[in-house]
Amino acid sequence: MLKIFPITFAVLLSAITLAFSQKADPDVERSLKEIHAAFEAYKKDHDGEYPPLARTTESGERELWPEMLKPYLQDTSEAGKVDVSGPFFTPYTPVSERRSGSVATISFGYNRFGLGRDGGGKEEGIRFPVRNVPEPDATILLVEVDSPKQQGSGWYAAWCDPAFDFQRYEGMAHVLYASGRVAVVPPGALLVADFPATPLAPWFGDLSKNP
Repeated sequence: MLKIFPITFAVLLSAITLAFSQKADPDVERSLKEIHAAFEAYKKDHDGEYPPLARTTESGERELWPEMLKPYLQDTSEAGKVDVSGPFFTPYTPVSERRSGSVATISFGYNRFGLGRDGGGKEEGIRFPVRNVPEPDATILLVEVDSPKQQGSGWYAAWCDPAFDFQRYEGMAHVLYASGRVAVVPPGALLVADFPATPLAPWFGDLSKNP
């Protein structure tokens, strides 16, 4: 029994090392870099602020963050949609699962409690502008995610919830950090706490709650 533990630990350590050394899909990395540039351009035009997860427009419509970035991506899709062949969808997501470009079912979820939080709708009034993050190279901006209720079709928001399926890419998830770094990480690395508003990396859940 005593001889088995070191071997088991070595195998586990090797698996973790292999997981974190896995390379990102080049096309997905390119897309995430493009989206990151759009975030930065948006921030430049909005006093350095990250966009909210959602907001209520002057006409009373609910607008999600991908739509706010469309002008910076030369995306002229109709309201409520994004380019079905654009950077918001991974190349291996079947076209049939892209819901005709619905902004609510893209391949990447925005860090809801850390950076986004609703700027309109049921959480209106509790989001403060986020201009800086304490550890940009460790703070999640976007993460590849499936919705548990819409398997295979993505979701526009994400947080550290075990109900989410962070396994789109060979059992792993592509992650875009606030610094612009792209990595592929195992699902376990994204479940850092039981409560979604954790202040721990990689989510930093208090950023959009405190001025």
